[in-house]
Amino acid sequence: MNSIQIDLTDRIPEFLLKAAMYVEKKLRENGFEVYLVGGSVRDLILKRNISDLDFTTNAHPAQMKKIFPKIIPVGEKFGTILVLYHGRPIEVTTYRSDGVYSDGRRPETVSFGHSLEEDVMRRDFTINGMAYQLSGKLLIDHVGGQNDIEAGIIRTIGDPMARFREDGLRPIRGCRMMANLGFRFDPDTEAAMNKNIGIIAKVAPERFYDEWKKTLKIKSKHDYWNALKRTGIFGLFFPEFKHLNFEDAKWNNLMQAIEHSMPRNMAVYTAHFFYQEFGEENSYAVVNKEGVKNLMKVFFDRNRFPLKTQKLCASLLTSPLLEALDTVGHRLGRQAKDQNPGEQDQQHLENSVYIKKALANIDPCDWMSHLRFTKEILYRHHLQHKRDTSPQNDRPFAYDEILGEIIGVMRDYRRKKFVLYINELDIDGNDLKEMGFEGKQIGSILHTVLDYVIYNPDKNRREDIKKFIKSNL
Repeated sequence: MNSIQIDLTDRIPEFLLKAAMYVEKKLRENGFEVYLVGGSVRDLILKRNISDLDFTTNAHPAQMKKIFPKIIPVGEKFGTILVLYHGRPIEVTTYRSDGVYSDGRRPETVSFGHSLEEDVMRRDFTINGMAYQLSGKLLIDHVGGQNDIEAGIIRTIGDPMARFREDGLRPIRGCRMMANLGFRFDPDTEAAMNKNIGIIAKVAPERFYDEWKKTLKIKSKHDYWNALKRTGIFGLFFPEFKHLNFEDAKWNNLMQAIEHSMPRNMAVYTAHFFYQEFGEENSYAVVNKEGVKNLMKVFFDRNRFPLKTQKLCASLLTSPLLEALDTVGHRLGRQAKDQNPGEQDQQHLENSVYIKKALANIDPCDWMSHLRFTKEILYRHHLQHKRDTSPQNDRPFAYDEILGEIIGVMRDYRRKKFVLYINELDIDGNDLKEMGFEGKQIGSILHTVLDYVIYNPDKNRREDIKKFIKSNL
């Protein structure tokens, strides 16, 4: 055992420290051992922000119930309770010794342990196996976690084959931890991941989804996905993505897109994977929409994505903005260098109409997600253009111009310079009934009127619209 005196308490937020000291004081007053343990100790050493603290103790749940007036017995049979301090839950778990793991996820039996060393030896990685006594400011390391933190290494506690056979989620968590901390794997630890693919395959898809979602906060997302690909884990959870699994160019493009975009939600994050699998160099929009639709159904059903995330992801991949780009982007790409001002104005007007029609088919609540995703698709094509050294590729890519067109239209709509939706028209179904229209005619005419008003923003007046209807419909 290696133990050193070190003050980590000044790195704990004030309220959290008070809660932690309360837990430790109550247990020690009643004759029990208690230590801060796990990832929170690691993060305190690394001077990273922490939001919660976990304790381990030799007190059993029944004994803790007598000590603390307010608890929540969330996992009492596994020795875990939540102690409430002014409403803030602090997790406290009895020393444990795990039995046999037969399902690759949880032990068949759990027995309460007798020592801190026995408890930490069952944990996953050395950097998560250190303990800290707050009152004594004592760091206790039975597993070499301090040395591995200094070296920037992710290493299992004990035999990596045994650790990963116990719990197939550990390799996935290890990949996330490695990317999040900027560490590297111990060679034996990484080799054991690939050798335990059969155990990792037992991880429930929703558990993988939870790990994936946590990487939204990681800056070096490419390190996480490259580790999953390198160890064979990616293929387990993305078996339908043939191009990403077997084509390095597609994979590298995806990694670059993810790293550049820093997606803020799972819908945009996931859409990048589908787009890279189905996207084509000469089109902004996904051409094989039926293929995307079929794959999404299989993928989402298996991984149990939230319905809201599924819908937004699907709408991004079939975004009307991407369809508009195939016209607007190519028009800007073909723009003549000697185009006169009149032609430029006309082109700007036509581009604006294409973008307006696209936005009219997107829920305003989703505009920013569509804009971010479209921006990243533009950037992807921009990079492809830069890599193209053919003689005919002699015009700079119109990345800024295209993006500026879209943002400009959005900004003008927010300033109420035009309308995009039927409920914003200065005429409604009742007006059309008074004009003698009925049934399905009304909906059809309203859509035609909206199209007319999009082309002619200054014509959204009842008199102008009625005149247009009488003259054309």
